[in-house]
Amino acid sequence: MNITNNETDKYLYRYMPFNQNSLKILIDQKFYLSSPDLLNDPFEGDFIISNYSDLYNEDTFKILLDNRPKDGIEWLDKNTEDRLLDHWKKKENERDFQLYLEEYISNTIKRRFGTISFSKNCNSILMWSHYADSHKGFVIVFNREALTNQYDILNSIIDVEYKGVPEIEVNAKDLSIKDDKTLFKYKLPSWEKEDEVRIIKDYYLKKGYENDLSRLMKFPIKSIVGVIYGSRISPENMLTIDHLLCHIGLENLESYYAKKSDNKDEIIFEDITYWKKKNSSN
Repeated sequence: MNITNNETDKYLYRYMPFNQNSLKILIDQKFYLSSPDLLNDPFEGDFIISNYSDLYNEDTFKILLDNRPKDGIEWLDKNTEDRLLDHWKKKENERDFQLYLEEYISNTIKRRFGTISFSKNCNSILMWSHYADSHKGFVIVFNREALTNQYDILNSIIDVEYKGVPEIEVNAKDLSIKDDKTLFKYKLPSWEKEDEVRIIKDYYLKKGYENDLSRLMKFPIKSIVGVIYGSRISPENMLTIDHLLCHIGLENLESYYAKKSDNKDEIIFEDITYWKKKNSSN
């Protein structure tokens, strides 16, 4: 087995900096499922409503008003309600109506969905820089099948396609998205080199995530099959991760050290599995 060879997409790589949150993932075996609006891409969660013309009517307006948040935050105040209704009746300023509709759907998405991202690529110089603290962090390697087999029907794993802003079709009856997964499947081509894979969790039946604790998702410890250390990781931090992995029963993981190639133009990997076993036994 070579966890750095992913020609069959068997593995998922999670780039991480060395910090408390990353270590906590290993200690608790739990992921934090981020709201789409909190991801690093400011265009994340954007969408185009393909059937907008079917929704520009009084029924949609009533749904928007009936589903305002009840927590004291007035999504639409009375003046805005009157103005919006007036615009609809006069067929004026349709853009305002569209913006309110998009805001409503965006807020629903934030409440309902959580996501965690991985890559199918472990040797991206850019990703080591952006997500693993300029190569001072590490990558946890997961077996894709073992990681995703546990999830129920409300969970999905998605291979991202880089085709631009997703187009969604909205149900006129309740303003839900007909194909929820479309929203998370497509990103701008600028991100193509990330080779991203996402796990999506939908809390629709529970009316949305209540707090940060509800966004934690347990994963099977045996889905972790290896670790790759960044080229700039300190010996102390590397040793801390080794001890932590041993503590949670993963002392025999396949392990690699990332380093520059002789030509200084790519990342190559040195197998240190034997070295770790030898030193842990001393």
